[in-house]
Amino acid sequence: MTTEKITKKRGPRSEEVKAKISATKMGVARTDEVKAKISATKKGIPRTQAERDAISAGKRGKPLSVEHRAKISEALKLRKQLSAEFA
Repeated sequence: MTTEKITKKRGPRSEEVKAKISATKMGVARTDEVKAKISATKKGIPRTQAERDAISAGKRGKPLSVEHRAKISEALKLRKQLSAEFA
């Protein structure tokens, strides 16, 4: 592929193309048998403490700064006040 093709701007997609893309992203549902095989395979893998910590941190999401938490808290307080005024 040349860089011309990559940077070339394309027009809007047709409904047919949108439907085709949407259908391919749905994927194929796994059967219960396949799910059981995957589960059995993963159960035998020992994890180090570092791996467990990384997985746990990933599930918790991105840590928020103190300033960010304060802004969220303030916004929620204002939301409650506004909803009480308009109710």
